Amino acid sequence: MKRLGVAVLGLLFALIAIPAVLATQVTFAPIPPFGTSDVHGAYHVHSRRSDGRGTDEEIASAAEAAGLSFVLLTDHNLSRIPEPRFVHGVLLLWGTEISTKVGHLVALGLPRALTLSEQEGGAVDAVQALGGQAYLAHPVQNHWPWQDWEAAERAQGLELFSGDTALREALERPFSRLLPALGAYLGQPLQGLYSLLEDEPTARARLLSLVRADHPMVALCGLDAHGIPPYAQHFRTLQVHLGAVRALPTDAGAAARAVFEAISARGSYCGMDGLGSAAGFSLGVRRSEAGGMFRVHIPATQAPVQVRVWGPAHVLPDGVTVSLDGVGAVQVEVWLQARDLLLRKVWKPWIVPSPFWVQAQGNARD
Repeated sequence: MKRLGVAVLGLLFALIAIPAVLATQVTFAPIPPFGTSDVHGAYHVHSRRSDGRGTDEEIASAAEAAGLSFVLLTDHNLSRIPEPRFVHGVLLLWGTEISTKVGHLVALGLPRALTLSEQEGGAVDAVQALGGQAYLAHPVQNHWPWQDWEAAERAQGLELFSGDTALREALERPFSRLLPALGAYLGQPLQGLYSLLEDEPTARARLLSLVRADHPMVALCGLDAHGIPPYAQHFRTLQVHLGAVRALPTDAGAAARAVFEAISARGSYCGMDGLGSAAGFSLGVRRSEAGGMFRVHIPATQAPVQVRVWGPAHVLPDGVTVSLDGVGAVQVEVWLQARDLLLRKVWKPWIVPSPFWVQAQGNARD
């Protein structure tokens, strides 16, 4: 009944918004073809193994239609971790989203599922004891926030952007955020979905506070896709790009290890590909040393872009060179100018890599 009520409310909002949408045809930046240069896929996806609507076959078909190389499924509290496999040319690989007393935790690379006692006794440490990777899911949302920030210091990373958080924040602002998005979705589904995504300064601040010289953190973008909206549409909004990985091995096990390793080594980055393909992005960082500089390599786009930084660094006047000013955690992002549903020019996060630690001069590592 609760889901039915939400659906009816959403339909009502959408119907109210139809006149505005018909009167104002708005599009984001032109979208280049998907899958043009690097390996990219969907992270944090649910299937019928928990509360998702799709089978493995249906999810793989949707991923193939969206041009993805892989789908990382993270069904809730799995009792068995399925073996990775290729379906319709798309790698399906599994983690699991663990419900703990202090929040939700995504575990990747586990040889087996956690026992109930392991989940309740400290899931972050239990995941790592098994050789897995622990990532905080939707850590700053009001509904299921992460609460044990001491344990978070031992995690590998967190979801800087979360589809679930974006939807819940929109539900809290039905007229200013949800209604326009639903109205846009009727005519332009991708624009409607992407309009829900906004900057997450609280999550970014948490992420940077957890980065240390001896403990880097991974920034992830979690779709939290359940099949509503359809997977094929959802998969085009947020994607995880594996950066330097140009092709996955043909063996499913080896391919899964390549994905997990690229993520854990901070070789991946988030692409809000609903605004345009993020394939081909890279940070030209070789030595993260105070006083150093590097250039940001930005994929071709017809829209205006900005490089933005947080931490002890700044962007030089050329707009693509970053100067490292001091010791500490630095976050570099590429933002893109689009138009919102009222034809106003707005800046949106487009490409988001993981942060890194800037060492003192003479102490940087290659």
